[in-house]
Formats: sequence, structure tokens, C-alpha cells
Amino acid sequence: LAVLRRVAGMVNAYAKRWAESADDFARGIADYDILLQTGPNAQYRGYQAELRMRMADDLWEAERRPEAEAAAKAGLAEFRELTSSPDAKFPLLRQAARYLLFTEVTNLRNPKEALVLAERAKFSSGDPFQLYELLAAAYAENHRYREAADTERKAINELPPVKLGEAPSRARQSNEA
Repeated sequence: LAVLRRVAGMVNAYAKRWAESADDFARGIADYDILLQTGPNAQYRGYQAELRMRMADDLWEAERRPEAEAAAKAGLAEFRELTSSPDAKFPLLRQAARYLLFTEVTNLRNPKEALVLAERAKFSSGDPFQLYELLAAAYAENHRYREAADTERKAINELPPVKLGEAPSRARQSNEA
């Protein structure tokens, strides 16, 4: 159910039905509360933190700012606790860093903290393209533009080459832009 509510929330968000999306995410959070009653589970907590951040972004779009800020604070607190573990893996570090960079609740963005997580992600196994893309964004948001551009080039180099007669992939187009 929690996974289905996440998907329903994402569909509603793409359709800009912010209140419905936030409600779907809230129900998914409640589902994870039930699952977590059986005992600690870092993966479920990570999923729940993601849903809190998605809900926060959609509440922000719905102009329900106090609720959005409360949800984002809770989600970021959960991500901070989970990423404080020296065993934190790349997907979690990446997700936490991206929310610290780009949450709609702009007053809670923290590029410096995001860069620390992105730098830590270099030492965990992960997709090199995603790592470079994350690092480039973190460098850019910290006004370290030369490093951002150099790292973006590394990300682009990780993509498959464009085949003759075919259009570049969306990832290549986005990163080259």
C-alpha cells in the first residue's frame, strides 16, 4: 500500500493536483508508521523521509506553507539521522543531498550540507553518472562554478555516445544544457 500511495501521489503531483498528492503521501507515511512498528528498518525510514519531502513540496505548491515547512523539517531530520551512519549508501546520500539542494521549501535548503553528503557519496558504490550529476549540482549551488562545469563534463562522459542519425538522450541534452 505504501508503494501504491507513493505512485498515486506522484501521478497527482504530475497532474498538479497538489492537495490530492499530499494526501496520498500522508497515507503512505502512515503505512510506513505501521510497518515500522515491527521494528527498526532503515530502508522503510528512508522511504518515509522521501514521502515527507514529496508531501512538503506539494503542500508548498498548494500554498499550505506552515504544513509544508513542518513536513520538510521532519523529512530532513529523518534524512540527517539516516545519513549520519558511516554505512549510509549512495542512494540515501544522493536523495538527502538532492532535497537539501532543491526542496520547494526554500528556506530549508542547505547547499553546504548537501555538498558534504555529495562528497561522502564518492566513497560509496553508486552510478558514476548520478554521482557526477549530484556533485555538479552541489558545486553549482555552492557557487563553485568551475568545479561544477568540470564535474558536469565527467557526468556527460559517463553517458553512452550518441549514435549516428539518432537524437541525444534526454539525460545528455539536459546535462549538456
